[in-house]
Amino acid sequence: MAGRHTLGARIKQGRQGRGWTQAQLARVLGISRVHVGRLEAPWGSAYRSDPRLSTLEQLAKVLETSMAELLS
Repeated sequence: MAGRHTLGARIKQGRQGRGWTQAQLARVLGISRVHVGRLEAPWGSAYRSDPRLSTLEQLAKVLETSMAELLS
């Protein structure tokens, strides 16, 4: 759906808003750059990966938002 913001899109938007690369966000989170790319992939993508609760908590913290906002 055009214009729909998914979790992946919100992660990417937050990362880019800070001027970070996927590698920089991965380093902060302690995960691989490939995993960040999979988290940002659109729904329905064969490469999409859903984050663990602990990763969501870390994402919310480093992107200075709430888990509710990430998931809304």
